[in-house]
Amino acid sequence: MSLRAIELQVAIPRTQSVGKIQDQLQQRGQVMQDHLGLEQKKDDDHKRKQVLETSETDKKRLSNDDESNQGQKNDQRKNKENKSNEKHQNAAVAKHPYKGNFIDFSG
Repeated sequence: MSLRAIELQVAIPRTQSVGKIQDQLQQRGQVMQDHLGLEQKKDDDHKRKQVLETSETDKKRLSNDDESNQGQKNDQRKNKENKSNEKHQNAAVAKHPYKGNFIDFSG
């Protein structure tokens, strides 16, 4: 391959520009790899946080269940107390006016 002097005048500056383009292409690949690595790290962090968030909601749900169970127990106690109060009130109201209040010693 023979080159003349005139062709060399054009070819030498082009080799420098081609070298710059090749460097940019190589760096582009590296930049893409770095970008993909960063996105992968973000996704991993996000997934790790999601697991923590769900475990926190489980705790909250459990605590809510405990609170609701305690609330149900309190409601049951109140219902029992109300029923016993109603029985006492009904017993007081249903009490006969003369039976049990008057003792006859004459006979």
